[in-house]
Amino acid sequence: MKILQLIRHAKSARDLPVDDFYRPLNQRGIYDALTIGQWLKENSIMDGKIYCSPSLRTVSTACILSRVTGWNMNEIVWEKRIYEASADDLIEIITQTDNHHQTITIIGHNPSLHDLIELLIHAGWVKFPTCAVAIISFENARSWIDIFKTQGVLIKKVFPKNL
Repeated sequence: MKILQLIRHAKSARDLPVDDFYRPLNQRGIYDALTIGQWLKENSIMDGKIYCSPSLRTVSTACILSRVTGWNMNEIVWEKRIYEASADDLIEIITQTDNHHQTITIIGHNPSLHDLIELLIHAGWVKFPTCAVAIISFENARSWIDIFKTQGVLIKKVFPKNL
């Protein structure tokens, strides 16, 4: 079985006069990342391959999540393709992952995460807000390429405002 854990970056400060890539988290984003980090620590799969966009808001989200969960920051792959990715770009990253990893976590952006979820669960998805988590399982998948031959099952969706 393969499991894909998708996490959207926490809320960022959109009103600052900085390039999109360098937008920092705002106070709510920091709080939400701490909240989601605690949920992940208590309820989620903590091993596997972790990919993260190198934008400031995703790196900051990953740092907070790592501090709370105990993820090793040195094992996170800072993947440039995730920033401004399409769902197809994310698929490429997933299918290039070594099959000995049973779980992949991607910390990234919308609309690519939203689009990927809809593609994998073969259903519409209303909203994927900042710092949300979606966990999708693929029962019969033995390789990461196999997940695209079957329908994923959304086993958990978590939004910070619901915690």
